[in-house]
Amino acid sequence: MLKIKKKKFISFDSTIELSSKEIKITKNDIHDLKQIKSNLIARGSGLSYSLLSASEEAISIKLKQKEITLNINKKSILISSDYCLGEATKYLMERGYCLHVLPGHPNVTIGGAIACDIHGKSQNKYGNFGNYVKSIKLYHPDKGYLACSKDSNCELFELTIGGYGMTGIIVEAEVEVKKLNSFDIKTTKQQINNLSELKSIYKSKLDNYEGVYSWHDLNDIKKFGKGFIFYEKFNNKLGKNIRIKNTSISDKKPHKIWKLFAYIYGKFQNTFFYYYNYLTLYREQSINFYYSNFSNKKQIYFNVLRSSGFIEKQMIVPIDKWEKYCKFLETNIKNLYCFLCVCKFSYTKKKFLRFSGQGISIALNFKKTQKSVEFCKKLDKFCENNEILLCIYKDSQIQSSAIKKIFGKEYIQFCKLLHKYDKSRLFISNMSKKFNL
Repeated sequence: MLKIKKKKFISFDSTIELSSKEIKITKNDIHDLKQIKSNLIARGSGLSYSLLSASEEAISIKLKQKEITLNINKKSILISSDYCLGEATKYLMERGYCLHVLPGHPNVTIGGAIACDIHGKSQNKYGNFGNYVKSIKLYHPDKGYLACSKDSNCELFELTIGGYGMTGIIVEAEVEVKKLNSFDIKTTKQQINNLSELKSIYKSKLDNYEGVYSWHDLNDIKKFGKGFIFYEKFNNKLGKNIRIKNTSISDKKPHKIWKLFAYIYGKFQNTFFYYYNYLTLYREQSINFYYSNFSNKKQIYFNVLRSSGFIEKQMIVPIDKWEKYCKFLETNIKNLYCFLCVCKFSYTKKKFLRFSGQGISIALNFKKTQKSVEFCKKLDKFCENNEILLCIYKDSQIQSSAIKKIFGKEYIQFCKLLHKYDKSRLFISNMSKKFNL
């Protein structure tokens, strides 16, 4: 008998709250979902900003199994969907391997990584997570178990990667891995005067690096967009793997007392980060591969912003629109404090509703206020008019009209194929209802 429990769901940016229900299941009782006369949605760690894994009209399903097997000959892992990427990375590093794409949060699950087709600092070289998914095993109560891959049932495979859980519950997947060249990542950096300079860097050869990303200060009026570009490569020597302590970023809403530190912390962390990197500009830094991706230092940052709610806007700006975009930011972001501005470099193809395309990927963080909400509406309109792609799973503020216009034919094709596959639309979420999927 499945136990249905009432639960309060909160988006990771703390801007959406709703009450619904949740069921925790294993593979042994997954078929019992046929008895449930309700819409469903799969739930991983619940870290999306737009609450992809909950709805007032659906029951959230958490699969509990935690299984992983490495196949050295095939250079792949067979891994259950509830396995977190932080734990998977530890497992693989102990055996001399790693995943191609990792996000900045260790608790993102394999299922979530596939459903959102996530990216990381290695976007310049490896693209998105879905590029390395070889096959997927799904469960749909009306259809049973379904297997799909690039070669078999490929339409369902493409719908599931970056499909935000609309095709069913991802049970397990086979994911390609690579041999670790070293246990350590070395980082060099370059000072940059403004955002516009990234255009020439985008056109240079960046696939020699394991990761390339930049940080910018958008609060300095005189030197708007000043910052640093970071280049990551594996060390030349393999080195030794260290004992890795668990890193975790809590998904619970922080205490309200953190609100008091918001402005002071924001001002301090931007100033400190700039001068620290300025003073260490020519120092090559080396860090364990695990900690180069996952760090507990982010907990304070998220505590401050999540205590009162924040907004993240992430988009891929085509390179021919980059200078126009930079001018828009400089003109319209005045009197609005930007807690974070980070850029990456994307060379992938646009597909369905995924965050993939060619251009500079930029992420902006603001505290949620009336001013920031109004700015985001203006930014969305600018993106609509300039073919700039928005990231659905990182954006709780984006409206349905913007999604339809920005994704255009890809949105129409995604909806058409999804309804062809599942006419009853059993799997829905807060996000899918909002965007009329």
